[in-house]
Amino acid sequence: MLIPLLTLVWYSNNQNENVTNPWKNGQLAKSKEGSSDSKSSSDSKSSQVDTSSLSNQQLGDWFFSTYAEERGSTGDNYKNLGWSVYSWKDDDDGLVYAQLYDAYGNDVLLFRVNTKEQLEAYGGIDGSSGSWDVVSKTYKTS
Repeated sequence: MLIPLLTLVWYSNNQNENVTNPWKNGQLAKSKEGSSDSKSSSDSKSSQVDTSSLSNQQLGDWFFSTYAEERGSTGDNYKNLGWSVYSWKDDDDGLVYAQLYDAYGNDVLLFRVNTKEQLEAYGGIDGSSGSWDVVSKTYKTS
């Protein structure tokens, strides 16, 4: 019996500079905050946490909670299903990025913490827009 584990890996781009980051391009670098087109999850379960210095566990909890809340679930449910988060700090813009994966290793959603310490998702929480959309203005867990 295999027990699914949350896999959080803190990645530093201090590796070979020839390795390219697929998320770095002009389109991904643009942010769209508060657009009337974008869906934003509610921040009803927020707390006063310094989002500039979150641990890997806190980052994962925030990403899972935000994604799950939009789908009427909890972050723990997704973790128990074997979903995982891979996070890294980008050396160029200094932001923390995280890729959410399902239990089969498929990319689900790309998140980042913006300079205002808000959580953004590329394409919005449902992946339908072509820009970075704020999906949570404060840290929260479910």
